Amino acid sequence: MEIPYHFLHPIKDNAYLRCLHLHIEKKILWPTLAAFRDLGIRYEGILCADCIETSDDLFLMEYNSRFGDPQIQVLTAALQSPSLLDIFVAIISGAVANLKFVWLNESVVLLVGCAPGYPRRPVVGQEIIGIEQAMQYPSDRGYFLPAGWSMRNGKIINASGRCNNYIGFGSTDEEAARHAYELA
Repeated sequence: MEIPYHFLHPIKDNAYLRCLHLHIEKKILWPTLAAFRDLGIRYEGILCADCIETSDDLFLMEYNSRFGDPQIQVLTAALQSPSLLDIFVAIISGAVANLKFVWLNESVVLLVGCAPGYPRRPVVGQEIIGIEQAMQYPSDRGYFLPAGWSMRNGKIINASGRCNNYIGFGSTDEEAARHAYELA
């Protein structure tokens, strides 16, 4: 039985990253899809393999499919087409294999803005400032995504440890990171 799939992977023109991607497919993704098949599970959706590479091997930390997590948000920022709506429609209709993914030809960096004490004991209830300035940032250089916000007495406060995700674009990783930090 053939396993339908499409791996979402923005890989720059880098031989090491291409080899790493193939290793992730062989060691992690294909065995997962084969296990789904063997268990009679027909999975229709998106999984993001969060991996860690050591000097000895590559390990899966978790699968992630929530669009509110930074691991997914940086991928969706790098995706030029198809739109997320087109991806969702393709998932529902079983036509993901027909999609042609086009990635930005530039670097994308996501910086997570965290509350003091994160991740163990984040301090919540602090006013989030600088939102107006971030909204004025040139969109071709980056944008921010709110995370874990709440309102108290007419002010925006953090309700969790992760408060904002700042996404920067650039011709190099360094430039994209600088734009993300400028937003923050």
